[in-house]
Amino acid sequence: MHVGLFGEANTQVGAGHVMRLVALGQTAEALGHQVTYFGSCPEIPWVRSLVRKWRPMSEASSALDWIVADSYDSDELKACSRVMRSSRMAVIIDSATPHIPADLYVAPGLLEAERQEAAKAAGRLVEGVPYLLIRGEFRGRVHKPNRRDPYVLVTLGGSAVEREAGLVVSSLRSAGWMGRVVVLTPDGSWSDDLDSRTEILPTGFLLPRLAQACTFAISASGVTVWELLSMGVPTGAVCLSIDQIMNYEWVTERQVAVALGRFDKGAPFQTDFFLSAVESPSFRRDLSARARKIVDGEGPDRIISLMHHF
Repeated sequence: MHVGLFGEANTQVGAGHVMRLVALGQTAEALGHQVTYFGSCPEIPWVRSLVRKWRPMSEASSALDWIVADSYDSDELKACSRVMRSSRMAVIIDSATPHIPADLYVAPGLLEAERQEAAKAAGRLVEGVPYLLIRGEFRGRVHKPNRRDPYVLVTLGGSAVEREAGLVVSSLRSAGWMGRVVVLTPDGSWSDDLDSRTEILPTGFLLPRLAQACTFAISASGVTVWELLSMGVPTGAVCLSIDQIMNYEWVTERQVAVALGRFDKGAPFQTDFFLSAVESPSFRRDLSARARKIVDGEGPDRIISLMHHF
């Protein structure tokens, strides 16, 4: 198959759309399929560097067997649909994705009942945790904490999250955690002074390695939280926006992640829950085991197989 992948990444919507497409593209190429990426990531250099070349959507043609779109931009989705009139189209959807006619809808995670019915009426829908799109950098890795240098990893996504990350760091210090804290931001920058035990690094290629060795991770409830859980990283989740609510509730209610706060509603950071996790090795081991049992990381293989035999 020749598969076209269209997505967007910027400081407003973050990098999750492209991360999901990259996971799908890595698997497709490993299985011998041809992959072409469409779109642009001008504001996030590390995302742009994940792919050898991004092409404008105007260069797409009906020679593609499939185009897979992951975007909140309804105009761009319609443009993909026009290009693919003679071929097949798949749309990766979540609660904020505009509806567009397609042959296949992929909900890699959770979807409201209303969106489920709309997708089923328009085309075929596959959904749920088995279809999570986990990048190759995370698949095959297992959490192995660095016991000589314990640290908490804070990763809140690919968009501008300094205010929320600052709240987390100050809450950790107020709770009594005086160990090392590693905070990932889109470009590795930070505007305020920090204590000597807090380190700021750019989001990107460092994440899998840092997550594998951390004592505990604090993550937004987007794509990254699933990547961490697939490795068995003991994780506390926060919710930053409306499109993360279902993920946040799912992972915390099933106790595969610790509920650390609905920041989208102005709720405070749950320091007691954090301390109960970070101070108990047995609690973290149980959290890790539950996470790896539920998130197997094989979602990209399932989706590529489905497209190949569609």
